[in-house]
Amino acid sequence: MSSDINTITLTGRISQVRELRRFDDGGGAFSFSLANGYQVKRQGQYIEDVNFFDCKLGGKRAVALHPHIYKGLGCTVHGELRTRKYEKDGQQRTAIDVLVRDFTFGAAPKGGRQDSPQPQQSALPKAVEDDPFNY
Repeated sequence: MSSDINTITLTGRISQVRELRRFDDGGGAFSFSLANGYQVKRQGQYIEDVNFFDCKLGGKRAVALHPHIYKGLGCTVHGELRTRKYEKDGQQRTAIDVLVRDFTFGAAPKGGRQDSPQPQQSALPKAVEDDPFNY
């Protein structure tokens, strides 16, 4: 089987952050939605629209980053696409997720953080070089 290139880079704003799940080895996992806005020309007028991407982050880095990721935060993610199959209302469905390998903080939302902030650490812990998606 060949090794194809599977890489994606997205820039946008966090639209939803889900709860962190912790594991016995000290790692964890959580997912978030990334909103990516764009304009499309329809009937001679530009209309704003948005794509939402489901992103997954795991490992010790997820535990370190989770308290600092919140709705409205700008960011860039680098990762790879993965498909998953699930059943809803008796029908088989397929979803495409972004498995995040690298996360870069971007601009904070205008007016600052809107959710109740969790206790902040003075600095982010150094990223652990393990496979963050082995969960």
